[in-house]
Order: sequence, then C-alpha cells, then structure tokens
Amino acid sequence: MVCWFNIVQGLHTLIVLLKSLIMETYLPDMASLLFFATFAIYSLLVVFMLVWTYHDAESRGVMGWVIVIPTFMTGTLLGVILWLIFRPAPKPEPVWVRVQE
Repeated sequence: MVCWFNIVQGLHTLIVLLKSLIMETYLPDMASLLFFATFAIYSLLVVFMLVWTYHDAESRGVMGWVIVIPTFMTGTLLGVILWLIFRPAPKPEPVWVRVQE
C-alpha cells in the first residue's frame, strides 16, 4: 500500500529544492543589483559628458575628438571642468540679411 504522506512529503521536498535553485539562479543578491545600477548610472553620465563636450567643442570650431580623448583620459569630470575653464570663445555666426530691391 502506498503511503500518501511520503508522496506529499517527497513532492514538498522537490518543490523546496526547485525554489532554492530558481532563487539562486535567477535572483541576484541586493549588492549585485546595487553595483550594477551604480555602474549603469555612472556609464550613462560619462557618455552624456563626453557627447556634450564633443558637441560644445565642434560648435566652438575645435575638432571634437581632439577634446574628447583627453577628457576621457583625465577621468571625464576633471576633463570637462578643464574644458569649461580653457575653452575658446564661441565663433560668431554670420547673420544673412536679405536686401529687397
């Protein structure tokens, strides 16, 4: 005769084992999530600063890559601050005026 209690207990043990495997495999711990979120936010800020520096340099008549590479190599934030201090004045853009005859 089959003892239903042993079958239920065996199924319960299997469910607990599967739960522990799923939790360990798919749910990282809080420290890993915090590290990944911090890294992702920092990476986005670095990209934003480099893109802004590139466009600002191009708008001032300087080759953007010439400024972006040292900005990246100096730790990005220091490079951006140095660029803000030593950047040239913006080039005046000519204003075209149409003369009516």
